[in-house]
Amino acid sequence: MATLTITNLSSTEALPITELYTTIAAGATITCEREPNEIPAMRTLQEALNEQKATLSVTYSAAEIGSGLVLDQGAPVTAAAVLSGTLMFRVALAADVGGTPDDTPIFGIGDMPANYRLVDGYIVVSVAGGGGSTLTVEDELAGAGVQYLTYSTAATGRVEMDATITALPLAVRGATKGLILRRSDNTAALEVVLIARPELG
Repeated sequence: MATLTITNLSSTEALPITELYTTIAAGATITCEREPNEIPAMRTLQEALNEQKATLSVTYSAAEIGSGLVLDQGAPVTAAAVLSGTLMFRVALAADVGGTPDDTPIFGIGDMPANYRLVDGYIVVSVAGGGGSTLTVEDELAGAGVQYLTYSTAATGRVEMDATITALPLAVRGATKGLILRRSDNTAALEVVLIARPELG
């Protein structure tokens, strides 16, 4: 669980936060706990941050930081980072055997709390896969859905986000949608870093 500390910046008006079933008194601060993936979907909180009516700091546990699914820093997330709406997902994929495709969910099917605009990302390949092998970011398992991004894993080194794309991909949540990393060749070992901006919808 992440610890949220929320301060109402108004000296005269109370601030209701619907998702927490509470109202923060003028100038007051509250502390609560939530799962990290719930935070982007807290609409009234995000609106208060965007309108600069509140500040928020988030402190993650060591286990959450180690999972690679939250911002990779020891200090609490700053209000500026939350206001910017950007999150970093970092996932390490170890080399496996067989040379077959595999899937690793960032968010499982039906588990995305918000839509995510994929604004940047890269991979670092430490062990190359076979010729033509790739890492794709997709919305369904087994390569059945939309491919948002594709990176080559056929050689070692750092591979940046495709410079030829003409629009930043939007990963859309849904009952049959997730955010999935798919290796075409599971013998490739790599680290994946994606920068995403939650978009409620």
